[in-house]
Amino acid sequence: MTKKANNVQPLSFKKGNNVCNICGGKRNLTDDHVPPRCCGNDKPVVARRMQGHLLRARQVDAKSLNGLKFRTLCRDCNSMLGAWDNALGGFAAQVKSVIIPAVVLPDLVTLTVRPGAVLRSVLGHVVAAKVQDDKVTTDQKIRDYLLGSNGLDPAIKVYCWPYPAGVTVVSRDFTFVDVEGEGGKSPGLISVVKFHPLAFCVLDGHDQLKEAQYLTELHGFANTDPRDEATVQIRIRPPVYPPWPETAHGNHLVLGGRTYVDSVTTQDASAMPSTPGKRVIAERWPGGDNALIQGLHAFAEIADPQLPEAPSPTVNSP
Repeated sequence: MTKKANNVQPLSFKKGNNVCNICGGKRNLTDDHVPPRCCGNDKPVVARRMQGHLLRARQVDAKSLNGLKFRTLCRDCNSMLGAWDNALGGFAAQVKSVIIPAVVLPDLVTLTVRPGAVLRSVLGHVVAAKVQDDKVTTDQKIRDYLLGSNGLDPAIKVYCWPYPAGVTVVSRDFTFVDVEGEGGKSPGLISVVKFHPLAFCVLDGHDQLKEAQYLTELHGFANTDPRDEATVQIRIRPPVYPPWPETAHGNHLVLGGRTYVDSVTTQDASAMPSTPGKRVIAERWPGGDNALIQGLHAFAEIADPQLPEAPSPTVNSP
């Protein structure tokens, strides 16, 4: 195992400038809760890098007394998201009531929500969850949509599914390849926000996720007035593998740059699901530093001869 270096790579939830992540204006920035406070993100929390146990630099947890938050939005843009957040909170409350293990329900459950508002809330918080200014075109597409400059770019897809785990995950700007036989195809650039009881995935790609049959699509409501109600169907069964799609497992290879390495979770790495007899490794392409913070990184699960062999479990991933 690689020895940890003495230098500390602290997590940052605050931008080094005063440029708002949504409007691009240079103004005093405010804290944006990701997920919003109405979804239960208002209590003491300890956040850590999702892949921190694989990094060469020693990692330090970040503590907050009132939820996971990013100081990246001006007051006006934060208020704009706040107008949509109650719809997301109401959606989460309905899903929470139908994923109780003791309750026997159909595989598909129909809920009445404000999907236009939910979609805008999710996209806004995804853009807010980044402290670096970069040239990722996905963010600009979302900004143009939220500010009314353009409709939602057809390459942007937003999916959701029930997420019974009590762990919050915010992961930006990665992709994956499911390596089977001669290899697989990347679906595009992905970001996720997960919190009990919902997970959301934002994809910037020209094709649908092949797992879409297990998920609820929200991008079809992009032109819906955020005040309007509509019905959506949530698939309760089969359950989605909790660490999908942001974590490497089996034939699922994950690739990402700095913002992916800065992905945060409220779960200890030792509690992450793992395949018996295997471990996750990180590989870095040139352009990175010793802490695996810069450049492109690949995370893959490999056989570990030091671990006891065991039959691979059946994974209920999409």
